[in-house]
Amino acid sequence: MNTEQTAFLDTCPISLFTKQVGCIILLLVCVLVPLQALPEQSYSIRQGMSLYSSVVHTQEHASSTLFTSSAADSTLTIGLRVLDNLKDATVQAQYALPSQMPWAQGVVSTTAHVGWGLANSTLFDGVLAYAQHLKGGSLLSASLSLGLQAHCSVIPSLDRPLFNLLPYLEMSLAITPKENLVLETSLCTATFFDYSGQCWAPALGFDAAYHFTKGLAVGVNAFVRFSDIHPETVIILSQEVGVYVVLQS
Repeated sequence: MNTEQTAFLDTCPISLFTKQVGCIILLLVCVLVPLQALPEQSYSIRQGMSLYSSVVHTQEHASSTLFTSSAADSTLTIGLRVLDNLKDATVQAQYALPSQMPWAQGVVSTTAHVGWGLANSTLFDGVLAYAQHLKGGSLLSASLSLGLQAHCSVIPSLDRPLFNLLPYLEMSLAITPKENLVLETSLCTATFFDYSGQCWAPALGFDAAYHFTKGLAVGVNAFVRFSDIHPETVIILSQEVGVYVVLQS
């Protein structure tokens, strides 16, 4: 195969879509096989489309797929996002700790992320965090999560990878103003696919979801990631707004 044919396959929409579907199928197989032995499983698939802008991309369309499996007090989520030539894959596991208080729940989470396709570089992130969830009846819920994030950037033009260790923080507040409608706002250092790299850059997010049935929900979400660089240069690193559909068993 010559260079022209290879370049065409790398940019052909059908080829890119086939690669995405193939990656999703492979990820689902890797998740489903070991989970078959777990009792009382529940599954959900979330498909989203969004418009993404950053200091690197200008109004690019992104698609993301998240698969979640829950069993007992454990939850496993695996996701893939495709943004132009940039791909992001994330795996997150959450473990609910025993609690004697119905209004409070502790959760330990671990997250692994890899991103590739931007200037031939590869990004690796790992997060270990503890979250305290609080419930105020069926109307109000909140959570505070603290932890550490390790980051590694592998760039071909540099002789050595770039490493960094950053604090991880997430605060969220959710309200249910009417039945089946959930509104949530959050402030965090990492979203599911976007992570602070060599600097501490918080992201402000908003999510609104309407549950038509127990197995179907439709929502909209948005986030803005701020920069710690001097305001005269860059104030906002990236921003995204999108819609999504969740199917749950």
